[in-house]
Amino acid sequence: MNPHHSLPMSSPVSPSKVHRDRLPPSPPKSPGSSLSRVLSHIAALHHGEPTARAASEQTFPILETEHARLGPRLDEIGLCGFYQNKVRHDYDPSLGQLTLRMPTPRHDVFVRGFVDLILKKISTQARLVEQGYPVVSRRLLELQSLSTTDINLLIDDKPANKSPDASLGYPDREYPQAVFEVSYSQDRRALERLAWSYIMGSSHSIRCVVGLDLDYPRNRAPSPAQNAHVSIWRPLVEIEGNTENMDVKQEIASQCLGAHSPDHTIAVVSIRDLLGDEFLKDTSRDIAERKIVVTAREMTGLLENAERFQQSSIRQTERAFQERQAQGRNWRKRRITPDEELSEGREAEYRTSESTVEQQRSDDDTSYTPAARSPVRSDSSLLRRPTRPRIDN
Repeated sequence: MNPHHSLPMSSPVSPSKVHRDRLPPSPPKSPGSSLSRVLSHIAALHHGEPTARAASEQTFPILETEHARLGPRLDEIGLCGFYQNKVRHDYDPSLGQLTLRMPTPRHDVFVRGFVDLILKKISTQARLVEQGYPVVSRRLLELQSLSTTDINLLIDDKPANKSPDASLGYPDREYPQAVFEVSYSQDRRALERLAWSYIMGSSHSIRCVVGLDLDYPRNRAPSPAQNAHVSIWRPLVEIEGNTENMDVKQEIASQCLGAHSPDHTIAVVSIRDLLGDEFLKDTSRDIAERKIVVTAREMTGLLENAERFQQSSIRQTERAFQERQAQGRNWRKRRITPDEELSEGREAEYRTSESTVEQQRSDDDTSYTPAARSPVRSDSSLLRRPTRPRIDN
C-alpha cells in the first residue's frame, strides 16, 4: 500500500441514529376527531361550497361512540334537518365507516325516471290480473316510491342505517320490497356489499336489490353514459337438515343494458318480489313469477333525459353569472337574522376547530399533508350587516 495514499474516511455514525434504528417505528399521528371532520363536511355541503360537492360521495372512518354523538351535535348547530332530509348517509358499524352522498342532477333524474318506469309497468301488470286476482291487483297498486327514506338495519347484530337511492314499498310494512342503488364504475364493487346489507340486515324482508352501474367512459373528459350495467340480488334460503341457512344470491351479474345492446331486455323485478307471503300463498305460480322487464331502448332514453338535466344545471350557473354582470343592477345581499347568525357561528366554530387540528398535526409532523377539504369561511361573513334606513325620493 502506498503510504502516501490515505484511506477514504466514512462519515461517523451518530450515536443517536444508532439508538433510533434499534427502536420500533413510531405510531402514526392521531388523525384528530373524526366527528369534527364529519361536522365540517356537512356544514360545507349545507353552504353549497364547490369543493365539498366536487365528489358525489365521501366516506369517513368514525367509531360507533362518535357516530352516536353525531345527531345531538348536528342539532346543536341547526343542521339535523338538513342531514336527515337532504344528505344521503350510510353508516356501517362493522366497518366503522360513514358515507355521505350528495348526488348530481343526472343521478337523481335517472333514478326517479327508472323507478317511475317500473311503477308504470307494475300498474299494467296489476290491471292484467285484476279479473282473476283482485286482491293481488289492489295490493300492487298500493306500491309507492319511497325515494331516499332511511332504512334501519341490523348488521352483525348492530344497528345501522342506510339511505338508498330509491325503493318501492307499502305504507303498512316496516321494510320496502325492493331497493335501487346507482353506482359508477369506480365503486361498482360496493354494490355487492350494499345488497348484502339490505337483504340480511332486514332479515330477508327486502326481497330484491337492483344495482345500476352507470357506464361513463374512463380516462377522458366526462361524457354521457350510454349504458347501465344491471345487477340483481335476492334472498337465499338453503335447507340443511333442520336448519335454514339464510344468505344472499346474486341472480344477475352486471348485464349491460343500453346503446351497446339495443335489443337486450332484463327482468328487473317479479311479482313475487313485490308481494308479502300472505298474498303469495293464494297466488298461482304463473302470476307470482311474472316479470317487470326493462328494454335497452328504455334505458337509453332514461340516460339521455338525465344527461339533459345535468347539462341544464350547468347552464343555470352560467346564466345566473351573466345576469349579475348586467349594467345598472345592484344585487343586494339578504340580511342575516339573529337566529341564523347564531347557527352559522356554531358551524364556523366546528370548522375553525378542524383547521386548528390540522395545523397542530402539521406542526408536529413535517411530512403531514392536509387532505383537500372545503375552505373555512371568513368570520366576517358571519357578522350581521348594519341596516340603514331607506330614503325614498
